[in-house]
Amino acid sequence: MDGFVIESRNADEPQWMNQVRSLARMIGIPLFVTLGVLLPEMWPKGQSHVAPASTVQTLTIESEILKGNPMHDSTSRKMAVFLSKGYSPDKQLPVVFYLPGFGGGPDDFLQGPGFWLEFVDKLAASVGPLAFVVVDGKNRFGCSQYIDSPASGNYAQYICKEVVPFVERQLHVGGTASRRIIAGHSSGGFGALRLGMAYQEIFGHVVALSPDSDFELSHKPFTVNADTKKLSLSRFREFLPPTLAPISQQDGDIGYAIALCACYASDPAGPLGAFKWFYDANGVYQEDTWKMWLHNDPLYIVTHTMNPFSHRQSVYCEGPDHDDFQANIGAKLIYQALSKSDVRTTFYEPPGHHGDHLPERILRGVSWSLRAPTVDIQ
Repeated sequence: MDGFVIESRNADEPQWMNQVRSLARMIGIPLFVTLGVLLPEMWPKGQSHVAPASTVQTLTIESEILKGNPMHDSTSRKMAVFLSKGYSPDKQLPVVFYLPGFGGGPDDFLQGPGFWLEFVDKLAASVGPLAFVVVDGKNRFGCSQYIDSPASGNYAQYICKEVVPFVERQLHVGGTASRRIIAGHSSGGFGALRLGMAYQEIFGHVVALSPDSDFELSHKPFTVNADTKKLSLSRFREFLPPTLAPISQQDGDIGYAIALCACYASDPAGPLGAFKWFYDANGVYQEDTWKMWLHNDPLYIVTHTMNPFSHRQSVYCEGPDHDDFQANIGAKLIYQALSKSDVRTTFYEPPGHHGDHLPERILRGVSWSLRAPTVDIQ
């Protein structure tokens, strides 16, 4: 059954809410379904169904699309849901689907929910009440990059065909592309761009913060460095099915390259879940593997595709002026390419490094997307 675990920021919760909360846990259905459908008579007379304070909740979905994925990753996926003050199930408010960077997930947001509750309040003060949903796109190697891959699973379909409708049924948010924002940082920024391109009818707004892009600049170097070259083909094969050896932090660039090969370079000639490597048994660099990576680069797609985004979408690109991975350069090039089309787009370069000022950067991107005033980051 889909889980729905709730914490509340409001310490002065009335007794009637405690009763509803207890009933929701007992019968195993979402709190706001209980409030909005089963027990409307318990809401105080004369009051609207508007949350008096922001709340954090956990939604769990059992994915049919991820069943049988080649990496044997769990099909039970948790989402962290932050509902701002003023949220009401009676209104289809905007919803941000947020994709964390490589190795990140909802648990990172749930470990310190107070910080993110304050963030969602600031966001609501800028754009109005909304929902902020942190999506789980992790796999055994760290991140699915939020795309479909024969080697890791169909994560784009899982998000767009399962997560989005599931969240909207549960919370009564979104409902139209204009009220949906797909946002992410780093690998998540990459995912936001790719999902925004592939599912133009679903996402009206894209917020790409330091997105993986311009692979020739940002990714090619670690595929040709000395450590990556030293990995033997026999050792590489341990990461393929059926062994699926785990990747550790000690693997460094090698581990990252392996993880991305699983996303970008599946091997149709091999068994289910197989993917290609950059070097053969003689240590010769495999250009065909690199081309598979390159064809997944958002910058490559934007510059080699007619109408990569719809004129009805907005695309916010950004990257800090001292981004450790030079993601600001790729983001700016994507903006420059899109600025020649009829897509509403912009580029912003905040101060700092790759992961600095992330809440403020999300706030600015979402505010711009929904045509609210923006503030420069100091």
